[in-house]
Amino acid sequence: MCSIPELKPLELYIGTSEAQNAVVYPLDQLPHLLVCGMNGCGRSSFLRAQAAILAHGAPAEQLRLVLLDETGVEFVQFKELPHLLMPPVSAPEKKAGAMRALCMELQWRYSVFAKCGARELEDYNQQAETPLPHIVAVIDGLEDLLVQKECVGQIQQICQKGRPVGIHIIAAARQVPEEEIVAGFASRLAFRVATKTAANRMGAPGAELLPVPGTALFSPINYANPVRVQTKELTDEEIETLIAPVATGHHYGDDFVREASRVESDEWPDPMYEYARQCVIEAGYASTSLLQRRCNLGYARAARILDQLEQAKVIGPYEGTQPRVVLPPYAKPKAPQMPKAAPAAKGIKINRSTVKEASAPEEKLVQPPAEETPAQPLVPEIVETQPEIPRQVSTVQGCDGMEGHDFEHLCADALRANGYKQVQVTQASGDYGIDVLAQNNGISYAIQCKRYNSPVGNHAVQEAYAGAAYYGSSVPVVLTNQDFTPAAREMAASLGVKLWGRSELDDLLRVYESTEQRRKRMILKVLKVALKIALYAIGAAAVALVVVAAGIVVISAYAMVFAAILVFAPILVFFCPKKRRRRRRKKEKTPPVLAHRER
Repeated sequence: MCSIPELKPLELYIGTSEAQNAVVYPLDQLPHLLVCGMNGCGRSSFLRAQAAILAHGAPAEQLRLVLLDETGVEFVQFKELPHLLMPPVSAPEKKAGAMRALCMELQWRYSVFAKCGARELEDYNQQAETPLPHIVAVIDGLEDLLVQKECVGQIQQICQKGRPVGIHIIAAARQVPEEEIVAGFASRLAFRVATKTAANRMGAPGAELLPVPGTALFSPINYANPVRVQTKELTDEEIETLIAPVATGHHYGDDFVREASRVESDEWPDPMYEYARQCVIEAGYASTSLLQRRCNLGYARAARILDQLEQAKVIGPYEGTQPRVVLPPYAKPKAPQMPKAAPAAKGIKINRSTVKEASAPEEKLVQPPAEETPAQPLVPEIVETQPEIPRQVSTVQGCDGMEGHDFEHLCADALRANGYKQVQVTQASGDYGIDVLAQNNGISYAIQCKRYNSPVGNHAVQEAYAGAAYYGSSVPVVLTNQDFTPAAREMAASLGVKLWGRSELDDLLRVYESTEQRRKRMILKVLKVALKIALYAIGAAAVALVVVAAGIVVISAYAMVFAAILVFAPILVFFCPKKRRRRRRKKEKTPPVLAHRER
């Protein structure tokens, strides 16, 4: 047996201190470790030792490993471990696929945690029938990932949000990365580095003077000063001794491997490819949320089919949060305007979303293998590519009885009325918790809309926070027709999530009215004005007749003047203020952008 102390599951053996004490650190307190040092200092040997110690101490149900190798030979002994989510990879493009799969796993875990109200992995495992394991990505050769822009964001995302959901990174690099990368790792281990500047960047002054190999400065998250340690270098025989009892054969995660190798399997058409292609052509645009909703797919599979459609030149390239366009010859031409639609039979409710274009030839849409769609009556009316307009209201009380999907579209319309730009409904309530995307004054908002009958809890805050990071939005927002629980307010304050409750929604709806409501209001106003004019005219005429009659009898000039004043004064009093009020309303016709009260 190799000379390492007895360790608990999910504990790392960093080495021995100058006082010959074992330096042991729990994984969940680490929670991410950056190892830097020149060639020959023991950097790769340290990674191999930690991977072997973790696999030896914890079963596969409690720990899964993702091994990213720089040379392709460092983790050969680990191929038969049941802890591996995928085979060890060394190619840069495969490493990028593994990081993408890790980020997908992170977002999925946050969505699952939000549904059950769990804040951390331990809380979730206590109430879940199938506990989730910790995932540790052991990366040798961090430089291969840092040259890829998308991987930099993925590493930062995992470092920022991975600990609560049990996803950790132990990465090694020959050169110290940039400060924004180093800052993401809470714990650092510095072997000998090239310069004093690099040592200071690692938070380990004097690391440039350390002897090699094996000597390092360890800076855990809760230590004020780095600890000098002598790391343990395990030989191949000692590693074999550690992992042999648990090397019972690999059990890779199929979904994880499929997502990580998505680029390699693009030439293989997905069984739902043809149906997805027809859905995209019929809708006139493409997005993951569209395929999720129409084809009942998960996010990873929908994204993979989108890549296949792009390679087949069916859709255009990725353009941020905007839906992908359908390319010719698959793009549908715009249908000409018809003079009048045929009237529907009385008592029959027509679903406009299922109506075909009158000018387009009849086309059969391929149906999913496991689902059949009943036939719909053909109505000679132009199909609307926009989503069906929901029930529109101008008061927050009118939102309480709405369906969730209608409430999302209502919030989007209200935001547009208040001056927000590029407002887009994601079309899928489960798309990482974000329902509406919008911009205002150069700031991007990721908004989760909750139509509840009770105060909104902290799970909505978690979903908004995770979803905003996925869409790259600056401000996560939870918009609801109710109020928020104290726990939700506390979590929102710590995560920087904006809470727009019932009063904020009322402010949004105050400037938003439907066309029908506006028409009825104008008709009612005209009737009121006409009625007032008639009443003033009748009253003035009656008074004038009385006064004139009295003036004729008395034959007085003063009576005639008094009669004229009584006739014209009500008219002047009625029209002059109204003109001023109309001017004010004309100036305020375009409402200012709503200044939301921040909570």
